[in-house]
Amino acid sequence: MDRALSTPLFAQVLGLDAFAQLPAPVRALHSVQQRQTFAGRARIQRGTHALVPLLALLSRLPRSGEVEVEVEFLADAAGERWHRRFGGLP
Repeated sequence: MDRALSTPLFAQVLGLDAFAQLPAPVRALHSVQQRQTFAGRARIQRGTHALVPLLALLSRLPRSGEVEVEVEFLADAAGERWHRRFGGLP
């Protein structure tokens, strides 16, 4: 199998040694081979710079606070795609 397909993209970017040092749950999350969805809660804390509200809006990021989070990872030969939802919103 092609190394690009068998080695997680995150490991290729970080380097195998650095990837191996990550906590096991983080390595598992970034080792998706096809499609997988992760869900949980996150505490969002936005920065205070004047551009933060505009950049957060353009990035479709939530306001500060506790929110439900769902991230679907799709990995294939073309790369990885992440579909994220905060509080049920894309």
